[in-house]
Amino acid sequence: MRLAGWLMERAARWMPSKRQAWAEAMRTEFNAVATADRLSFAAGCLWVAVRERVHTVQMLVTIGRWGVGLVTAAYAGFHLFGGLWVLSILFGGRDGYHDLLVAHGHLQAAANLHASRPGLAMYLLCMAAGNLLAAVYLVRWRPRLFMLGCALVAAVIVVSLTGPFLSGHLNNRTIYGWQFVPLAMLAGAAALLAWIANRKSRRLAA
Repeated sequence: MRLAGWLMERAARWMPSKRQAWAEAMRTEFNAVATADRLSFAAGCLWVAVRERVHTVQMLVTIGRWGVGLVTAAYAGFHLFGGLWVLSILFGGRDGYHDLLVAHGHLQAAANLHASRPGLAMYLLCMAAGNLLAAVYLVRWRPRLFMLGCALVAAVIVVSLTGPFLSGHLNNRTIYGWQFVPLAMLAGAAALLAWIANRKSRRLAA
């Protein structure tokens, strides 16, 4: 039966490389099966091959999402630590840099630094929240909520830094532009992992 032979070949092709010995055993058993039973046997082999292929791809994509998610969570932790540190200064903690500016007579710079603390704390805490949301929903793969986390991070960057940048208080374009680099890398990694998963699904369906 040509259909049975075609299904058997597809099953052997779709088996992951580490399972090729199993695929060869299936071929051997297929040739030994009675002609009347070959179609059902080949269909069963095809179903096993699809399950093995999907499992392998899903495992690789899951590992990738966990890796990127953990890095993003660490980035969120960095912002959270910074935000809590700035909050501690606002509530009476010691600020060594501020004291150093005052000691060297840079009173205006010290005043500007002190005035910027509330906005900086808000920026750091919002960045922490956005990155943490993106990390959680990347690992769990909730595309809409993941994009919401990324949009929150982008909005925080734009709202917090565009004004100082345009007014000249943040005159380093590299510092401003760098804030978008980790976000672009995160979105790019998520898009790549989604593309890999979808591409494998389309190839299996072909």
